[in-house]
Amino acid sequence: MERTRALQVIIDDLQLASHAGACEISARATRTGRAPVRLWWRIPAELAPAWPDGSPFVVAALLWAVHHGEELVADVPISPRLAGSLGAIEALYASRRSARSKTVVEPTRIATPPPAQRGTACFFSRGVDSWHSVVTALEDDREAAPVEHLIYSPDFLNPDWPSHVVKAHRDATGEAATSAGCRLVAVETNVARELDGCSGTLRLASTALALGFSQVLIPSNANRRLGRRPRGSAGSRSSSEQHFSTERTEIVRYAEAPRLEKVRSIARCREALETLHVCERSRAVTAENCGRCEKCLRTMLALHIAGALERCPAFSTDLLEAVADMRKPLSHRQQWLDIHDLLRASEEERPLAAAVRLVIARHDLGRIAGDLGELADDPALWQVAKRLPGNARQATALAVQAQLVIDPVADRPGKSLVKHPAKRPQGDARLGLDRRERGA
Repeated sequence: MERTRALQVIIDDLQLASHAGACEISARATRTGRAPVRLWWRIPAELAPAWPDGSPFVVAALLWAVHHGEELVADVPISPRLAGSLGAIEALYASRRSARSKTVVEPTRIATPPPAQRGTACFFSRGVDSWHSVVTALEDDREAAPVEHLIYSPDFLNPDWPSHVVKAHRDATGEAATSAGCRLVAVETNVARELDGCSGTLRLASTALALGFSQVLIPSNANRRLGRRPRGSAGSRSSSEQHFSTERTEIVRYAEAPRLEKVRSIARCREALETLHVCERSRAVTAENCGRCEKCLRTMLALHIAGALERCPAFSTDLLEAVADMRKPLSHRQQWLDIHDLLRASEEERPLAAAVRLVIARHDLGRIAGDLGELADDPALWQVAKRLPGNARQATALAVQAQLVIDPVADRPGKSLVKHPAKRPQGDARLGLDRRERGA
């Protein structure tokens, strides 16, 4: 039987050009059976490389190829150091993704990249991770080369934000960089739009290679816990990103620390507190923090624990009221648990701790409801129908009791949950089961 030809992603036609006063580095990306697209970065003209390097495009397209199980053919010159790391990068990301088939990376042209742009740069969004990295590099880490440039791309923002919000965010980020004594380096790219699998580290790493500074710091956001240093952490530097480095640019995952430790570090910096921005709401009408979304509230709680919320003009919402009203899913549940544990240790913070616990309970019940919804659609469920009514009654009773806690019953105004515990549902009326199913 003839072997089926592997699907391919081909990167070729590398070009260096001028675009509206900026330097544009571009390459063509073609997938089997698809029309080619042109990938590009537009960087300040003074950072134009002496000759084009295809390494950024290979890094950007690699996860795309791994995700779709396609062979990546790199018909552009790439760094010898990067070429030697492609197998390790591929294995790393293939182990994290359910790739349809093994991706084979074929670099056809190996060439020394152009000379580096002198200096150290750090990605900067005004968030907790990036401000912590800047404060650490400028004030705490004496071994680090001084950060001179802060990298910002409006194309990494929420794509649903209107243009005036994006502009306001960019202007505010420029002012924040100036307040930190650094130069803002704005870069535009269509990589995030054209390559649906290129996100996170690869998007940042490929942009770092396109800019070509001798060292680029990627703020660490790997730690999911609020107040505990991860195992194996050895200070502020990590070499986990060195696979993406080239002879031109050393990429460093920087300033790994527990979330609360990061917040405490920026609490010492007036410029950080005045310009901090973490809001991720999709329907933003301004570039300010909403003070209501999950990430805003999680950050406000950490600032409150660090004793810095009152000194942070970036937030103006009443914390207790906003937390009690929060009904959105949690993106970092463990951090909310850690926040609760820290708050409940203080008698003065018990009301806020109770509000945080309510948020966690709502989130957990939402997930349970989703699981039960999927279970109800499982045909195998009816194979245990004889036990179903009793189990369903018990589950419904627990759900009703939980509802009394989370949403005090409207038809019992002023009544206490303690005095009026949830009543066990009578019969199967609330289960939605027809007679045939109940009698099985």
